[in-house]
Amino acid sequence: MCGQSLMFEKGSTIGQDAVNKAKAFDEKHRLAASASEKLISFDMKVGLAEKLTVGISVVNEKVKFVDQRLHVSDKTMVAVFAIERKLKYTRSAVKKIRHVIV
Repeated sequence: MCGQSLMFEKGSTIGQDAVNKAKAFDEKHRLAASASEKLISFDMKVGLAEKLTVGISVVNEKVKFVDQRLHVSDKTMVAVFAIERKLKYTRSAVKKIRHVIV
């Protein structure tokens, strides 16, 4: 058991060393910062974030419309309550059986 703990500590130290080296490499070459800047520039040119926001709003409205038309939320809640009742009944029956068996 002690050997496993020592191996874990060595692995953890090696892992932390790799993370530190990766951070130093990134800071030297500015990979993350450069990627972030390019993404922001791309978003400003294309308007991706705005388009995604509009798209999400449209999808949400469609979902609401379908839900209102087909009553999916209501039907789901009715089903959930029915399942909860069945689970309570089943738990009660199992408890009674355990008392009979013991």
